[in-house]
Amino acid sequence: MVHKGLWEQLDNLDREKTAKRAKCRYLCDPERYVITMLKTEYVVSLSDRQILSIQQDLPPRPAGFLQQLCLLAYLINAQDVPPANKLV
Repeated sequence: MVHKGLWEQLDNLDREKTAKRAKCRYLCDPERYVITMLKTEYVVSLSDRQILSIQQDLPPRPAGFLQQLCLLAYLINAQDVPPANKLV
């Protein structure tokens, strides 16, 4: 499975706190996060460990490898701090 270790880390986190830190929505039936990245909405499904890209007027499609990696790493590592207003 792609990113197995990241999925396991995400599974061990408190769902509500993770959503708050990542500034995304957590929905519980079925368990999933809904998050926007680069003007595209993604559904991160915890039950079947899939990440789908949801775009208006298009059917859902699996996110690419790098999008999956970025989204999982972000959900795991996001911190609830205000923007620094500095370029990095």
